[in-house]
Amino acid sequence: MKVFRTLVMALFLAGSFGGSATASPIYADPYDSSSSPGGLTFVPVTNNLYASFSTGSSAFSLTDVVLFLSPTPSTPRTGSFQANLYADNGTSPGLLIGSIGTAVDSYYNYNSPYTNGTIHWHPSYELAANTRYWVGLTNDNSSVNRWASVDSMLYTSGVVGEYHVVGGQRYDNSAANGAFVLSVHGVEVEIIPEPSTYALLCISLGVVGYARKRMGRTGEA
Repeated sequence: MKVFRTLVMALFLAGSFGGSATASPIYADPYDSSSSPGGLTFVPVTNNLYASFSTGSSAFSLTDVVLFLSPTPSTPRTGSFQANLYADNGTSPGLLIGSIGTAVDSYYNYNSPYTNGTIHWHPSYELAANTRYWVGLTNDNSSVNRWASVDSMLYTSGVVGEYHVVGGQRYDNSAANGAFVLSVHGVEVEIIPEPSTYALLCISLGVVGYARKRMGRTGEA
């Protein structure tokens, strides 16, 4: 009976490690584009721009990447640019992981750079815990788009300890250097034991119980 109770308790504890995944912001710059646009500058993507973000203590399945952009005024919108995900290489962009999406200039109708400048992609990548990644924009077809940069920390949060790159020069995110307007979301990955784990646990407890029973019989003899 004691072995049976132990087995039930062990299975209950093992099951408690599972659970449903929850959507969470990985990196969020909550700049409110509906408020005063003060504190923004726009950096052309011709500079090959990058911004870093980190996962923290949890692993994530990447689901959303949101940028805030504005085209160069009075220019033909015939180009495009590519957004990619990169690994980290000593607080600088490292190896290419894969594509996030392509933006065609003519697709976006910016009546006002502060209300219609959001580009929203839905890439799918697995992100490791405690790891820094980079979102990079490469101008592969004469894009006239510009990535919004926040000059004042009044409009940002969650950017301290991260970096951005403009034209090959790295800057730390700060009130002095600014930070690109970027939001990254993902589904937190929770470790759920596989059925084989439960089976192994049952077998192990059974062996322990059998061994204890035999030891008891040996003592009686």
